[in-house]
Amino acid sequence: MVCVEDLLVEVDQLHDEKQFSRIFEMLNTYVRENPAADSNVEVLWRFARAHYDLSGELGVQRSKQEQLLRAGQQLANQCYQLNADNFYSHKWMAVFISALTEFDSIKNKIESAFRIKEHCDRANELLDTDDTGKKLKDGTLEHLLGRWCFRIASISWIERKLAKAVIAELPAAPEEATYENALNHFLVADELKENFVVNALWCAHAYKKLGNTKKAKQWYQKALRMKQESHSDKQSAKEARKLLSKL
Repeated sequence: MVCVEDLLVEVDQLHDEKQFSRIFEMLNTYVRENPAADSNVEVLWRFARAHYDLSGELGVQRSKQEQLLRAGQQLANQCYQLNADNFYSHKWMAVFISALTEFDSIKNKIESAFRIKEHCDRANELLDTDDTGKKLKDGTLEHLLGRWCFRIASISWIERKLAKAVIAELPAAPEEATYENALNHFLVADELKENFVVNALWCAHAYKKLGNTKKAKQWYQKALRMKQESHSDKQSAKEARKLLSKL
């Protein structure tokens, strides 16, 4: 029988090597053959991550992407139900809700944005501190928080009217949802995570919204210079190239 601790070590090593298909197959087999895996948060969040990683591989059709993302979200939700005080439970809930907004209506996109914010905030609360006592940060969470600020700052009057019921139920007005704060989150994410193509794209978007065309051009160019390893990277580079040509 496979030792779960050894499996997780190997999975994490393979993830560093970006061997996503192999990881998916390994975890899929383990979960299928070990009923106890259904209650192991450490296994489940990694299996959720494997779904997300596989959905971003080049050549994966849109319908397959959605299928993988929805299956991954179920696993992330399973983690959350098992342990709502686990950093990865909240991180991957935020990641999947964000990824699935691409398939949602306008009202659902706005409602989802606030759910993403809640999970990001809780995940950040659960992060450890460094040797100096300073709170650690996560590049993915910083990017998602930047997207949240950007999205809420850019809600149009029509969208706000369509989502009035959702907005009205918020416990507090989102004063932090500004393009300036979005940019700050994106810049932190850039420092924390290498070759983050989609984040470079959103840095450019934020600078563009703030009226800094020079910086926007630099970040679109930076996105194009980065290594493109996934479908998401390719799409981000394509968008950067298109918008750069219009500046």
